[in-house]
Amino acid sequence: MENKNTLVALSLMMLLWIGYTFFFPTPQIIPVQPGNSSEAVTAAPLSPEITNSSLTSATPGATEVPAAQLKEITVETDFYRAVLTTRGARLKEFYLKKYRSKVDDPSPEVNLVTSAAQGGTFALTGEGDLSVADHVLYSVDKAETFLRLSGSEEKSLSFSFLLPSGVTLLKTYKFNGQTYSVGVDLQVQNSSPAAKQGTLSLALLEDTDQTLTGDIVDDTSAAASLVGSKLRVDTLSDLSKEEKNYKDEVLWSGFKNKYFIKSVGAADQQKIDVSIHKKGAIVETRFKSPLLLIPAGGVVSLNYFSYLGPLDYQILQDTGYELVRAVDLGFFAILAKPLFYVLKFFYDYVGNYGWAIILLTVLIKIIFWPLTDKSYKSMKAMQTLQPEMTKLREKYKSDRDTLNKEIMTLYKEHRVNPLGGCLPMVVQIPVFFALYQVLMNMIELRHAPFIFWLTDLSVKDPYYITPLIMGATMFIQQKLTPSQLDPIQQKIFLIMPVVFTFLFLNFPSGLVVYWLVNNVLTIAQQLSVNRKKI
Repeated sequence: MENKNTLVALSLMMLLWIGYTFFFPTPQIIPVQPGNSSEAVTAAPLSPEITNSSLTSATPGATEVPAAQLKEITVETDFYRAVLTTRGARLKEFYLKKYRSKVDDPSPEVNLVTSAAQGGTFALTGEGDLSVADHVLYSVDKAETFLRLSGSEEKSLSFSFLLPSGVTLLKTYKFNGQTYSVGVDLQVQNSSPAAKQGTLSLALLEDTDQTLTGDIVDDTSAAASLVGSKLRVDTLSDLSKEEKNYKDEVLWSGFKNKYFIKSVGAADQQKIDVSIHKKGAIVETRFKSPLLLIPAGGVVSLNYFSYLGPLDYQILQDTGYELVRAVDLGFFAILAKPLFYVLKFFYDYVGNYGWAIILLTVLIKIIFWPLTDKSYKSMKAMQTLQPEMTKLREKYKSDRDTLNKEIMTLYKEHRVNPLGGCLPMVVQIPVFFALYQVLMNMIELRHAPFIFWLTDLSVKDPYYITPLIMGATMFIQQKLTPSQLDPIQQKIFLIMPVVFTFLFLNFPSGLVVYWLVNNVLTIAQQLSVNRKKI
């Protein structure tokens, strides 16, 4: 029977490792291919008929515009500073004022537009009577080059372009001083005497060349789309193999990394068609309108929302559009959400996420104290039976059936459950995975300092001090744990602290702090149990 306990323990360890591998697969790092930057995507290819039309109409219009009309307009709020250009009426830069690229001070603000070399993002093209190149010069309705918003103030910026067919394209950005969301409205005004028809495409461009973007594009970067009720994540590897097309049920689509997201969706919650493809280093997410029929003198509008900001659970939830689904809380999200809110609650009181993690660890330990206590008592009771079990093993070494029956009888006489030491531990595994996901992905921990050398809880300990202390406490904990294993098996299990120490060397220090404090509390609990008589 004691061998069964060993097998149960080994099985649970295997389950832990398999679960870890399944729920937290190692992110795939996509190498940047040489020369990718020179293969940038600028616009979707048009059909030959439309290409001829657009090139002979829109392009001359663009060249006729004096170069002096090319200008940039800066829009600044308390949250961001956006730079827009009349060349294509695009968003060229978008700096997040509350987030720095690196923890070092001073460090440049995070710029979420990585496609400046391609002219910026929100590229607009058309087909049919609405054919337009994505780089033409637009007129803008504001003479000033700087707009400032504060509080709940709202302002807009409209760009217009007159097509030779008599159709005017109006592209309007709507800003609000207290949100990361930017409205993008497209309007087609047909001032010609004949009806017109065609389609418009709005495109998000992402340059995945990491050498150009610092930490904005990392190994977790991927296209993300909310299709129906499912979040579809297409990695750079997936997009290198094939184009992705989602029709009719897309609520929003965009590009995200571990901490930030850029996304676009229909403002009226209408489902839209989206195609995502990667060419070289550029990922293009294209939102194509249905066929637009504009009668003579008529107007047609398409209203989109965009969000360029942090993957902050609370901010995304307040913004709406189900953007909060972009935050990956893992398979145990139902447990991760309350843990997240409790962590934020503690932070509001102590003002430091390191101390907040410690308080959360203490709270979790208190909640599971009775279960853990029961587990240790069961293991200690099993250990006290070892001399008698050794005698039974010697006595019935040639009759395993009788040996197992006698061991079970021994358990019953002493009211010992052989699984009592394992099951309470199993119950805690989902909580650990949920907390792991919270601590790994919370943007609040990005650049969050703790004490001494721990200046960023979202990255590994630069001197590996906390992982080494964590390994030592794990070793002490294991030595204190009552064991029914034979000496050889105990030596094998002593390898685990070494394995976990190497595993935690590159984990975020916030997660290591949690594990370290949990070990210290567990050691205290084990010492308490060991002093009691069973």
